[in-house]
Amino acid sequence: RAGAPLGQGAIAASLANTEFGGWRQHSGASRWLATLSAATTVGGRTRLGLFAVATRNAFRIPGPLTQAQVDSAPTQANATYLSRDERRDNRLARLAVTLDHRIGADHGISALLFAGPKYLQRSERNTYRDFTRYHVGGNVVWRSRVRLSPSLGGTILAGVDEAYQDGAILFYSLTPTGTRGDTIRDNKREGANNLGAFAQAEVTAGDHLGVTLGARYDRIGYVNASHITPALDARRTFTRVTPKLGALWRFSARHSVYASLG
Repeated sequence: RAGAPLGQGAIAASLANTEFGGWRQHSGASRWLATLSAATTVGGRTRLGLFAVATRNAFRIPGPLTQAQVDSAPTQANATYLSRDERRDNRLARLAVTLDHRIGADHGISALLFAGPKYLQRSERNTYRDFTRYHVGGNVVWRSRVRLSPSLGGTILAGVDEAYQDGAILFYSLTPTGTRGDTIRDNKREGANNLGAFAQAEVTAGDHLGVTLGARYDRIGYVNASHITPALDARRTFTRVTPKLGALWRFSARHSVYASLG
């Protein structure tokens, strides 16, 4: 790990690596994980952040055994899984930028943007599989603090967010040694998008009562496209408004009771 000051903030990085031999045959695993974060205040009212993470984890799958095999040699691998070298190799990363800006003493706005590529390979069910995905999204949230009287006040939140994931999925034949063959068995894409908007008011009355009222709208869409069998192409979209109501009663400095409905 390492870190250092950065203006009115700090920068930090870390790297971790794990190697696991595995108790059974064909059950080893490895993973490395790297992170980087930097955050600083600009102009006294704006907080900027940059965050990055990358990882690779790979593991082999020993497969199931019969009871007789367990009794005779419990550390052995399933013969089929071993011959196909059944495994998974996942490489993922994500980069995110955040902003938090105060507008006076009672108002503020925050925003987030992120992007994450994924590259997944696996030998599974007698096929070699390649997944190339990208995941992008972000949000914007407004918040305001409201004071109606000395004993009545609260916070209002409103925002929108969206996330989208898509990418190619390729299935190949598997060679006798468990590597990728030359025959493409499937070529398709699967995508999903989630668009939402919400508003929420949190009201406090005195030192005892708090009430939360809000609603969220979601539009979730899915797409499946086959480049080998177009008749399988399909799209589905779901929309819904979800209300939210909550109440909290604080009857001492250490005890409270609450109820919520969504």
